[in-house]
This record gives sequence, structure tokens and C-alpha cells, in this order.
Amino acid sequence: MDLTYSDISLEALNTPVQDWRLLFNFMIKNGHTTLFDAGAGHAYSAQVAQKEFPKIKVYAYEFVEERIKHLDCPDQVIKCVDLFETPIPKCDITYLYLPTGPLLERVLSQLENGSIIAAVESHGELFSRLEESAVHLDSLKISAKRHACELKIYQWQKPEEDLKAKLRQWSFQKTYKQIHIKEKDVLLGNTIWCADIEGLTITPDNFVETIYPPRRFELNQVLQINEPTDVELIERRRAGEIKKIFIKPYGIIEDSVGKRHSYEY
Repeated sequence: MDLTYSDISLEALNTPVQDWRLLFNFMIKNGHTTLFDAGAGHAYSAQVAQKEFPKIKVYAYEFVEERIKHLDCPDQVIKCVDLFETPIPKCDITYLYLPTGPLLERVLSQLENGSIIAAVESHGELFSRLEESAVHLDSLKISAKRHACELKIYQWQKPEEDLKAKLRQWSFQKTYKQIHIKEKDVLLGNTIWCADIEGLTITPDNFVETIYPPRRFELNQVLQINEPTDVELIERRRAGEIKKIFIKPYGIIEDSVGKRHSYEY
């Protein structure tokens, strides 16, 4: 997964200074003193806090070292980390300007019940995702040109452990676990096929988008989560040699050119 966003502008990558001032003033007014900036870009959060807000401590975590390595903010915590590997710090507020997907789900999975989130819409689906599991507390009008002209404050509420929650929990982990999907095929009739759970995304309108194979289908088509029966076959699909693996009505492999071959499942 590309976490660098190397092809986007500085304006799109970073929250403007004036919007950080707005959020920090909100924090001071409400008694908050620490903030975690998840995917900090050039860490404007830490720079503004260092220069203008001595009562605020920012934990700015960024994946691309070049963006932050020359910063001098001795009172702030600026780190180059992979958020898929590094635990998030415990702070009064977690700032999210991320697209929906496995990285967001990993961050959310580490939040305690009742945690405060400050969110700016990234790709048009972040607010919808948060509102599945969080209470909207407040809104602040921002200057940045984003999908929504406001920063929203939420209180996180851990979701129930249903299938949807489990899919999200496994989506950011390195695993060969498979999801089984029911689907009517033109030639085979009623079928069940499998896809990798790693890397999947669930959209606000309850569609599942997988990477291996690249497919989009309704959440209600997912039957269960299973351990893999043939890791070599899954590796071949990840390498692009196989498009689809059918489990029922019997074992069938659809290869990269669309031809189907039976196999023993």
C-alpha cells in the first residue's frame, strides 16, 4: 500500500496553519493538552504548537522521513513511523485526515472508548465512517479546501464485534485469511468464491472492496471468515496469475486470461 501520497500538492497534503490555530484554541478552551496527528505530512501541527501554543504537545507521526527530518521542535514528538507497525500514542485528541481503509481502521482499533477525534474530510467518506461508531460533538469552520468546509469533533464508541467489525479488524493485518462470498455466476449458477481479507475496505453504503482479487460486492454477500486451505494458490492470485478462486459448486480457478480450470478444494 502506498502511504506516501507523493503525487499530491502541499496544500492537499497539509492542514493549513490557520486551521491548526483554530483547533488548538478549541483544545485549550476545552481543557485538552495533547494531540496525535496521524500522518502528519510536514508536521505543521507540531510547528504551530512549538511556536504559538506552549500548553499544547503534539505527537506528529509521518511515514515519509524527508518531510520531517529537518524540523526543530524540541517540545514536540515528531517521528517517522509506519502506522501499520507502530502503536499510536495515547492523547486527548486524535487528529484524522485520512482516507477510509485499512490504515484508518488500524488507528481506530487502538482508540479507547470515549476518545475524542478531530476529523477533516479526506476523500468524501471519512465522516460517514466515523458516524457509524462515534457521536458528533461539535464542528469548526475551516479555511482549507476540502470535501467538507468543517472540522468535526467526535467521541469514539467502540463498535460491537459483528462480522463488519471483524472484517475491519483483520483488514490491516498481514494475513492469508479469506472471506467467502456468495454470488450468482452466469455459467455456474449459485457460487461461493474467496478473497483476501487483508487490505479490504468497507464503504459507507456497505460495499466491500478487496485488493486480491480487485472486486466490489455487497457486504451482505460475505458469508464468513476462513483460514486458507492453499496458501500457494493465494500467492498465485496475489501475483496476478489467477483472477478468481471458486469454492462451490466445486473448485474452479479462473486464470489471468479468464479461462476456468477445475482444482481439488
